[in-house]
Amino acid sequence: MRVISVKTKFFLIFWAPAVVFCLGLNYLFLKQFKPVTKGEIKIPEEHRQFINTLRKLERPKEIPLQALDLPASYSNPFYIQPPTPPDKGGNLSEAKVKEPLKLTMIMQIDQRVCIINNKPYKEGDSIGKIKIKKIGDYYVDLETSKRKIVRLEIGATYTPLD
Repeated sequence: MRVISVKTKFFLIFWAPAVVFCLGLNYLFLKQFKPVTKGEIKIPEEHRQFINTLRKLERPKEIPLQALDLPASYSNPFYIQPPTPPDKGGNLSEAKVKEPLKLTMIMQIDQRVCIINNKPYKEGDSIGKIKIKKIGDYYVDLETSKRKIVRLEIGATYTPLD
Protein backbone atom coordinates (compact mmCIF):
# COMPACT_ATOMS: atom_id res chain seq x y z
CA MET A 1 0.00 0.00 0.00
CA ARG A 2 1.24 3.42 -0.89
CA VAL A 3 1.54 6.17 1.70
CA ILE A 4 0.25 9.65 0.80
CA SER A 5 2.46 12.48 1.98
CA VAL A 6 1.22 15.34 4.14
CA LYS A 7 1.73 17.84 1.31
CA THR A 8 -0.46 15.79 -1.04
CA LYS A 9 -3.20 15.47 1.60
CA PHE A 10 -3.07 19.23 2.21
CA PHE A 11 -3.32 19.89 -1.53
CA LEU A 12 -6.28 17.52 -2.00
CA ILE A 13 -8.18 18.88 1.01
CA PHE A 14 -7.82 22.58 0.19
CA TRP A 15 -7.32 22.88 -3.58
CA ALA A 16 -9.42 20.05 -5.06
CA PRO A 17 -12.77 21.60 -3.95
CA ALA A 18 -11.72 24.98 -5.38
CA VAL A 19 -10.80 23.43 -8.74
CA VAL A 20 -14.07 21.46 -8.87
CA PHE A 21 -16.02 24.63 -7.99
CA CYS A 22 -14.34 26.65 -10.82
CA LEU A 23 -14.96 23.88 -13.33
CA GLY A 24 -18.62 23.76 -12.27
CA LEU A 25 -18.99 27.54 -12.77
CA ASN A 26 -17.45 27.30 -16.24
CA TYR A 27 -19.81 24.47 -17.13
CA LEU A 28 -22.86 26.49 -16.02
CA PHE A 29 -21.67 29.56 -17.92
CA LEU A 30 -21.06 27.62 -21.14
CA LYS A 31 -24.40 25.85 -20.77
CA GLN A 32 -26.20 29.23 -20.83
CA PHE A 33 -24.07 30.66 -23.65
CA LYS A 34 -25.92 31.13 -26.94
CA PRO A 35 -23.92 31.86 -30.08
CA VAL A 36 -24.83 35.10 -31.86
CA THR A 37 -26.66 34.54 -35.11
CA LYS A 38 -26.07 36.71 -38.16
CA GLY A 39 -29.42 38.49 -37.84
CA GLU A 40 -28.77 39.69 -34.28
CA ILE A 41 -25.70 41.80 -35.09
CA LYS A 42 -26.48 45.53 -35.42
CA ILE A 43 -24.17 47.51 -37.75
CA PRO A 44 -24.55 51.26 -38.43
CA GLU A 45 -25.61 52.11 -41.98
CA GLU A 46 -22.29 53.89 -42.79
CA HIS A 47 -20.34 50.76 -41.87
CA ARG A 48 -22.73 48.60 -43.90
CA GLN A 49 -22.11 50.86 -46.95
CA PHE A 50 -18.35 50.47 -46.49
CA ILE A 51 -18.66 46.67 -46.20
CA ASN A 52 -20.85 46.53 -49.32
CA THR A 53 -18.32 48.65 -51.25
CA LEU A 54 -15.51 46.30 -50.21
CA ARG A 55 -17.57 43.31 -51.32
CA LYS A 56 -18.17 44.92 -54.72
CA LEU A 57 -14.45 45.58 -55.14
CA GLU A 58 -13.56 41.95 -54.30
CA ARG A 59 -15.50 40.65 -57.28
CA PRO A 60 -13.69 39.43 -60.42
CA LYS A 61 -11.54 41.86 -62.44
CA GLU A 62 -14.04 42.02 -65.33
CA ILE A 63 -16.34 44.35 -63.37
CA PRO A 64 -15.24 47.98 -63.93
CA LEU A 65 -14.89 50.24 -60.91
CA GLN A 66 -17.48 52.60 -62.39
CA ALA A 67 -20.09 49.88 -61.81
CA LEU A 68 -20.06 50.67 -58.08
CA ASP A 69 -23.03 52.76 -57.12
CA LEU A 70 -22.64 54.52 -53.82
CA PRO A 71 -25.89 56.03 -52.57
CA ALA A 72 -26.32 59.75 -53.09
CA SER A 73 -27.17 60.09 -49.41
CA TYR A 74 -23.65 58.99 -48.40
CA SER A 75 -21.72 61.87 -46.85
CA ASN A 76 -18.73 62.36 -44.57
CA PRO A 77 -19.98 63.36 -41.11
CA PHE A 78 -16.68 65.13 -40.31
CA TYR A 79 -16.62 67.38 -43.39
CA ILE A 80 -17.36 71.08 -42.96
CA GLN A 81 -18.13 73.01 -46.13
CA PRO A 82 -15.53 75.79 -46.54
CA PRO A 83 -16.83 79.31 -47.09
CA THR A 84 -16.96 80.45 -50.70
CA PRO A 85 -14.27 83.01 -51.58
CA PRO A 86 -15.46 86.52 -52.47
CA ASP A 87 -15.28 87.69 -56.07
CA LYS A 88 -12.09 89.58 -56.86
CA GLY A 89 -12.66 91.74 -59.86
CA GLY A 90 -15.13 89.35 -61.49
CA ASN A 91 -12.54 86.60 -62.13
CA LEU A 92 -14.65 83.84 -60.62
CA SER A 93 -17.87 84.97 -62.24
CA GLU A 94 -16.27 84.99 -65.70
CA ALA A 95 -14.71 81.54 -65.32
CA LYS A 96 -16.79 78.48 -66.02
CA VAL A 97 -17.18 76.66 -62.68
CA LYS A 98 -17.57 72.88 -62.93
CA GLU A 99 -18.92 70.45 -60.34
CA PRO A 100 -16.66 70.39 -57.25
CA LEU A 101 -14.70 67.20 -56.59
CA LYS A 102 -15.16 65.87 -53.05
CA LEU A 103 -12.80 63.15 -51.79
CA THR A 104 -14.75 60.91 -49.41
CA MET A 105 -12.69 57.78 -48.84
CA ILE A 106 -9.43 55.98 -49.70
CA MET A 107 -9.15 52.20 -49.40
CA GLN A 108 -6.80 49.47 -50.57
CA ILE A 109 -7.58 45.88 -51.46
CA ASP A 110 -5.31 44.89 -54.37
CA GLN A 111 -4.64 48.51 -55.32
CA ARG A 112 -5.54 51.90 -53.88
CA VAL A 113 -9.00 53.17 -54.74
CA CYS A 114 -10.40 56.60 -53.89
CA ILE A 115 -14.06 57.61 -53.76
CA ILE A 116 -14.62 61.03 -55.36
CA ASN A 117 -18.19 62.31 -55.73
CA ASN A 118 -19.48 58.85 -54.71
CA LYS A 119 -17.61 57.12 -57.58
CA PRO A 120 -14.51 54.93 -57.26
CA TYR A 121 -11.32 55.83 -59.13
CA LYS A 122 -7.82 54.34 -59.23
CA GLU A 123 -4.46 55.85 -60.19
CA GLY A 124 -4.38 56.88 -63.85
CA ASP A 125 -8.17 57.37 -64.16
CA SER A 126 -9.54 60.68 -65.38
CA ILE A 127 -12.40 62.84 -64.17
CA GLY A 128 -13.11 65.00 -67.19
CA LYS A 129 -9.83 66.81 -67.93
CA ILE A 130 -8.41 66.06 -64.48
CA LYS A 131 -6.19 62.99 -64.10
CA ILE A 132 -5.51 61.12 -60.85
CA LYS A 133 -1.71 60.99 -60.57
CA LYS A 134 -1.21 59.42 -57.12
CA ILE A 135 -3.36 58.04 -54.31
CA GLY A 136 -1.67 58.34 -50.91
CA ASP A 137 -2.75 57.22 -47.45
CA TYR A 138 -4.92 60.28 -46.79
CA TYR A 139 -4.69 62.34 -49.98
CA VAL A 140 -5.02 62.22 -53.79
CA ASP A 141 -2.80 64.17 -56.19
CA LEU A 142 -4.77 65.49 -59.17
CA GLU A 143 -3.22 66.83 -62.37
CA THR A 144 -5.28 69.57 -64.02
CA SER A 145 -5.43 70.27 -67.74
CA LYS A 146 -2.73 72.95 -67.26
CA ARG A 147 -0.28 70.36 -65.76
CA LYS A 148 -0.78 71.78 -62.26
CA ILE A 149 -0.71 69.25 -59.37
CA VAL A 150 -3.45 69.73 -56.75
CA ARG A 151 -3.44 67.73 -53.50
CA LEU A 152 -6.93 66.79 -52.33
CA GLU A 153 -7.16 65.45 -48.76
CA ILE A 154 -9.97 63.31 -47.36
CA GLY A 155 -13.04 65.44 -46.74
CA ALA A 156 -11.78 68.33 -48.88
CA THR A 157 -13.46 69.75 -51.97
CA TYR A 158 -11.72 71.02 -55.11
CA THR A 159 -13.56 73.14 -57.66
CA PRO A 160 -11.79 73.22 -61.03
CA LEU A 161 -11.91 76.53 -62.89
CA ASP A 162 -11.52 76.02 -66.67
